[in-house]
This record gives sequence, structure tokens and C-alpha cells, in this order.
Amino acid sequence: MVALAKRKRGWPGAGGQGQFCTAELKVQPALSWLDEHDSDKLATAMTGVRRSESAHRADAPEHVIESERHGGRELWQPLVRHDDIMRNELLSRAGFDPLPHRSNECYPCINANIDELRVLTEDRIRLIDITEQELGFTKKGKARVRFRPSRRKNAVGIRVVLKWAEAPRARDQLQLFPINKCDSGFCGG
Repeated sequence: MVALAKRKRGWPGAGGQGQFCTAELKVQPALSWLDEHDSDKLATAMTGVRRSESAHRADAPEHVIESERHGGRELWQPLVRHDDIMRNELLSRAGFDPLPHRSNECYPCINANIDELRVLTEDRIRLIDITEQELGFTKKGKARVRFRPSRRKNAVGIRVVLKWAEAPRARDQLQLFPINKCDSGFCGG
């Protein structure tokens, strides 16, 4: 992802470039592989897209005869009606646990949530920090940073975004009473 950001002179989603990471790191390599190994377009492409994943995918079709995104091949998305619980049951039956994170092609994703940001390693943080500095500023003087400030309380740069992510939030403070001091019968103590 760093090499791609440097080549594009910015991160995905910035400056009107769109979210090019999926196209560059997943779609194009997959199409190249399919074109090399299935030039007659006889294969059926399959994805794990689920309608419950996002509003954008809410109307995802289960079957497409000639999918443009898959080089004109047939597309089957057998999990479109599955929610997280159903998907996790399938994974469990196959002997796998669900991944605790998004795919890692562009780790961390520009859409990473607070929990994903909180577990970044110092090596990754340093790499992002250095890359942000190397990318510099746009013609309008805006820093070319991995995470959009508008989505992170105007935090600019990875180090400031991490401070924002580490700040206490209401959802982090679920235990209202110390268990050992609660004798109401409702605290589990």
C-alpha cells in the first residue's frame, strides 16, 4: 500500500481519487490471474460478499451471468443472504475462526475503526508516519495523510489520529460500579 500511495501521490479516498485500494490490490490482480488461467472465461467467479456488510452491498445479487467486474465471467455470491452469525457458523463448521480484522492488503484500512487503530504496531505507525511526511502537502496546503481528518475529529496525521483513538469514550466505560462493591444482586458479585 505504501508503494501504491507514493505512486498515486496520496492515500485512497483522498483528493477525489476514490478508494483505489480495492481496485489496485484486489480486483486488478484477480482479473490478471483469471485472464491468465481462464482465458476462455469458463470459470465461475465466487465472492464472499454479504448484503448485511454495508448499505452499498444491501442489493448485491446472488448470481450474475456476465459480471463486468469479473471480466465477463459468471459470478456467484453464495453468502449474500448470510449475516455475521450465519457466516461464523459456516467458518466454525469448517474449522476456522473469523478473522478479528479486515483483510490486510492495505493494513490498516483507511476505514479502520477505533479498535483496529488501537492495536497498530509501532513499526506500522512509523511507516505510515514517514510516508505521510514524504507525501507532503496538496496544492491547497492540506497534508496528505492516511486517515481523513473529517472522520477523526480533525486529527491530522497518524500520531494525532492514534491519540484520538486512545481517548476514553463512553463505550470504553461499561463498568459503572466495581463488582466487589456491588451487593444489589445485579452486578454478578
